[in-house]
Amino acid sequence: MSRNALYGKRHLHWACQRCRLTYNQRTPQCPTCGQPTWKLDSDKELDRYHHLLMLSDAGVITGFIPKKVFPLIVYDGYGMALELKNKKGGYLRSIPTYESDFTYYDDDTWRVEDVKTKNPKADDPVFKIKAKFFEAVYGFPITILRM
Repeated sequence: MSRNALYGKRHLHWACQRCRLTYNQRTPQCPTCGQPTWKLDSDKELDRYHHLLMLSDAGVITGFIPKKVFPLIVYDGYGMALELKNKKGGYLRSIPTYESDFTYYDDDTWRVEDVKTKNPKADDPVFKIKAKFFEAVYGFPITILRM
């Protein structure tokens, strides 16, 4: 089965950070207010974005942030960051990161969500590793929404 068949058809969308308008074509800045936009990777992610916006406006959730980047840094028992070595024996120059689809505060806990297809075979192996790494670093799992 091809990778495109596993993922299904994807439509990219862009959402304004301030006025919340969405666009179907690549728009780095909102034409209405000039603010930067977030890239939403699928129709399902766009639906979840609108749902969380309604919950945020109603006061059910707080601190709603789409596309938040989390650095995946491992600390030793003394609060010092461990240095990660590459295959050649040198040290990594960049810090590995995970970009969530949505992050918000609900029921006294932070929620980090990632929207995926219904087929778990379509999950990227890199995502699986980053999800485990994220839970080890931050102490709570990523909520995977199968839509």
